[in-house]
Amino acid sequence: MILLDNVFILGALFIALRSAGKLMLAGSSVGGGLNAEKVLAGIQTDAPYARWMLGGFLLLWIYGVVDAALDKGEQ
Repeated sequence: MILLDNVFILGALFIALRSAGKLMLAGSSVGGGLNAEKVLAGIQTDAPYARWMLGGFLLLWIYGVVDAALDKGEQ
């Protein structure tokens, strides 16, 4: 379960950093051909994947909290 939590949170972090890279490229002189519409469209294509990753992380985290709370009295 810890491994899956880490996979989900690292996947979401990777997607967020990829989107941040698009923003930095648009602001630099190297990405001079990029305009705001292209950058926004690129970031919006990444948003659903980040939501799924964070949603999976949240579900596993809630499961872990509930499991720990229910398992607390069985020792």
